[in-house]
Amino acid sequence: MESEEENALLRIQTQGMVISNLIAQRDMSTSIKVASDSRELAAASRNDSAAMRTIAVLTTVFLPGAFVAVRYLIPVLKVSFLKPPILKVTESQAVFTLPLLSSKYILHIYHLPYCYTDLVP
Repeated sequence: MESEEENALLRIQTQGMVISNLIAQRDMSTSIKVASDSRELAAASRNDSAAMRTIAVLTTVFLPGAFVAVRYLIPVLKVSFLKPPILKVTESQAVFTLPLLSSKYILHIYHLPYCYTDLVP
């Protein structure tokens, strides 16, 4: 009788260990899935961050020239139904716009990256 009780107690303990090992295994597989998803999310976040830096650099480069160009073009662009508007290029427009456009054209021709984040694999 005592040996049956000891065997039953031993089986109960063994089954408890098996169940706890199965739960630990399931938790581990869930943790691996979470880590994989976190890695993908980090990569997507890094790509978004690089895109935002590119937009910020382009805005920093082109916004001042666009502001100056619009500032000097507003008096010239008077709408008239009798005669078409006359567009004149001033020295300040040429000083700001031509170097910016030529640098973008050169970068495009030689397939150079627009900012340092394009260099990162």
